Amino acid sequence: MKLLRIQLLKKLVTSLAISSILAMGFQSATFADVVTTEQLAQSSALEMKRNQVSTFLARGDVKQQLIDLGVSERSVDQRIDSLTDSEILQMHDQIENLPAGEGLLGGIIAIIVIFLLLDMAGVTDVFPRV
Repeated sequence: MKLLRIQLLKKLVTSLAISSILAMGFQSATFADVVTTEQLAQSSALEMKRNQVSTFLARGDVKQQLIDLGVSERSVDQRIDSLTDSEILQMHDQIENLPAGEGLLGGIIAIIVIFLLLDMAGVTDVFPRV
């Protein structure tokens, strides 16, 4: 009986050892990429600019202009999220270059033109009748 227990214990230990060795072969390697401070700063700055564009488009007068042109309020946020980084930077630069209290109509027209170009390129569907 004692011999049976020893043999059973040996089989158990052997099975565990074989299972452990085989399981080590199935582990996948995970690699992390180094992220530089410059990349983090660019990402943060882009996110801040995206938020500023969203805030500008959420203003009552700008939103009303977009609604008058047939853009739904809900789709404005979706369209901003679908803009590429370069388009966000371009819109942000146009908004930043507007004089305070002047040229608001020009800024709105510039944003509408950008949306219209994106719509014609098939990237967005802001103006369904175009």
